[in-house]
Amino acid sequence: MSHSPGLPTCWPSYCGSVLILLPPSEGKTAPQDGPRLKPDALSFGSLAESRAQTLQHLVDLCRGDPERAERVLKLGPTQVGEIERNAVLADEPTAPALDVYSGVLFAALDHARLDGDAHGRARDRLVIASALFGLLRPDDPIPAYRLSAAVRLPGLGSPRQVWAGALRQAITEAAGDGVIVDMRSGAYAKLFAPAASTPLAHNWVTLRVLTRRGGRLVSVSHHNKHTKGLLARDLVRLSDVPSGRRQLCEALRDLGWSCEPGQGTAVDVVI
Repeated sequence: MSHSPGLPTCWPSYCGSVLILLPPSEGKTAPQDGPRLKPDALSFGSLAESRAQTLQHLVDLCRGDPERAERVLKLGPTQVGEIERNAVLADEPTAPALDVYSGVLFAALDHARLDGDAHGRARDRLVIASALFGLLRPDDPIPAYRLSAAVRLPGLGSPRQVWAGALRQAITEAAGDGVIVDMRSGAYAKLFAPAASTPLAHNWVTLRVLTRRGGRLVSVSHHNKHTKGLLARDLVRLSDVPSGRRQLCEALRDLGWSCEPGQGTAVDVVI
């Protein structure tokens, strides 16, 4: 799948900037040491109000009725520690987001082994979606927490109601005229996607991982997250990237991926 060791640095006719939206991982490595959470110091300051509301409702739920929290958060009886941690999030130690998220995608991204330039580009290009914090940059200090985008916190409304407007503003400001490569999973993609008629949609690329089965392209489940981690790694290793959907697909082909434009905003990587 990919990955010529000699990666092109730029496709001269269409180099541009990029914002890569990643899903979070359910698995997290809880920091053992570090500063306490400071929500106001996180990136994307325009999300502060939605963050504060979500954080307060999550903490109140987990402090007030652990059994109810277990049901709402869709946890099992062996995950009581997640509820206990949520109840004291303000007092939990933090670490950079890329060190906290530890799922399959982030293992494949393997940011710790990126060289210095690629590591810097990862800080500039990667944005991690979060049901608790909205959006995060890789170095934002966060604690381990438990809250998925499929959970509706009591008294707060649906996750989309909480986040859609705030995410629209934050992504628009962060992306500028650059391309947005959306690798988020379904529940996080539902929090916000641009309407087809808006300027933001013109630069939006929904990157899907598919496979051929019975002559049809179908979604990949087992290798989806791993492949997206490898794709994100390739995109931050480039000194520059294409600035459009068709050109991004061409660039991925040059990197060894099988890629074709899909419907609407989609670019399909076929494995």
